[in-house]
Amino acid sequence: CMAERLIIADGRAVGAETSRGIIRTRKAVVLACGAIQTPQLMMVSGLGPAEHLQEHGITVSTDLPHLGKHLRDHVAAPVVWETHEPVSGWEICPFEATMMLKLEADAPAPDILFHFGLRVREKYADRARLATDAPAVKASPNVTRAKSEGEIRLSGPTMAVKPVIGLNYLSAPEDLALLLRALKFTRKLGGTDAMKKLCRAEIHPGPAVQTDDQWTDYIREVCETVYHPCGTAGIGKVVTPDLKVAGIDGLFIADASVFPSLI
Repeated sequence: CMAERLIIADGRAVGAETSRGIIRTRKAVVLACGAIQTPQLMMVSGLGPAEHLQEHGITVSTDLPHLGKHLRDHVAAPVVWETHEPVSGWEICPFEATMMLKLEADAPAPDILFHFGLRVREKYADRARLATDAPAVKASPNVTRAKSEGEIRLSGPTMAVKPVIGLNYLSAPEDLALLLRALKFTRKLGGTDAMKKLCRAEIHPGPAVQTDDQWTDYIREVCETVYHPCGTAGIGKVVTPDLKVAGIDGLFIADASVFPSLI
């Protein structure tokens, strides 16, 4: 059952139009579509930035100028090594080890999270970025409290049309600088005796990448999501502290879109 539009009557959410027909509520509607499709569903229902909704011919029920904005995510980039031996299988998932690292001395908590992967995969289908013909592993640091902000926008007036996901990665210079430092640390990790016993050679970015400019080009080429989008309906901007949507009765949000910042 897929939600297609919220039903708003006299300033109150009273149900939803769905692929199985209309569903009406007795008390309240709670959205849990995630940081991408919660704002999309609200926008096609007439809740959101008024000017943007009008661009798609949507009648504005409530102007919520911050809805869809302030999108944040954990941006990552890997170092990949070919291994001496075939990579073993995994019991739960190929990313069974993590590490928290504090690079900035005055950071209130670790500012880098590592995922150690027993496989190297391409997350984006347009072309290969991390290809290797031999067995390989990777260590992929990401910026835990990224400051870069993107936006979710509509590309059409219905849920059947995919939204525009503008991640705007690395628009904050601090994110790029921190990820660059983390990748240099990752390379040093690969040069330890313990890693050398497992890994034959660094394949990506490879030894040719040495300068900060080269590292930056590499990061911009291969950076990827860790699937933690949040913030597009943040507390204090779109919802109140009890997660109620401001200006609409009977409508609450219970997903990562309400996060005021990355965790």
